[in-house]
Amino acid sequence: MQTIGILVAEKTDVSAKLTQSFKQLERKQSEMDELHGRLKASRERVQELEKQIQNSTSNVQKREMVFKIFCFFNSFIKIFFLF
Repeated sequence: MQTIGILVAEKTDVSAKLTQSFKQLERKQSEMDELHGRLKASRERVQELEKQIQNSTSNVQKREMVFKIFCFFNSFIKIFFLF
């Protein structure tokens, strides 16, 4: 009889620990899902910023080209009017 009582107590203890482990697993899964969502949002933001940088770089290059053309024509006009 005493053996059965010990086994029942052990089963109850193991069941409680298993239940506790499942709850802990669910919490960790929830944390992992939240972190995954945050990581995804961060990656999307990085992509947006990379596109903005690329567009800014392109705009700067275009403005530099326009400035060079302006300088060329400005020099041309100065030369033309000096002669």
